[in-house]
Amino acid sequence: MGAKLRVLVADPEGSVLDMIAFRSTSRTPTHRQRDRIYATIADIRQLKANIPEADIQLRSIDYMPPYGLTIMKHREHPAKNICWARLFTFQTPTPNAPLINPDPSQDAEWFNFFTEQFWKMWDQAQHVDLN
Repeated sequence: MGAKLRVLVADPEGSVLDMIAFRSTSRTPTHRQRDRIYATIADIRQLKANIPEADIQLRSIDYMPPYGLTIMKHREHPAKNICWARLFTFQTPTPNAPLINPDPSQDAEWFNFFTEQFWKMWDQAQHVDLN
């Protein structure tokens, strides 16, 4: 019955790390970016271990999308669906980056666009084992 969690991260061994480091304000080195991704993967593995019955999936992709997405779809009440798209800017601190929040009832076209973009990336991404 509960929620499904789908997490998509940058491939920690991919060429995408160079782009992440280059666009970063802090110019955080590639090896530190890799460490951060592996730490995120470890956190998600721990979450799955703590809640083994949870429907949690993780994939990685060697691609730098122009935005980070958080999408929550309510099974019983679609009017409660939420989408946040944080634009990935060039050498600008993340808190200063624009955040788009399309209301699915008023901005269905944008809500559907971002949702479709997530699933297109998900379909191209590689499965990450959580065990």
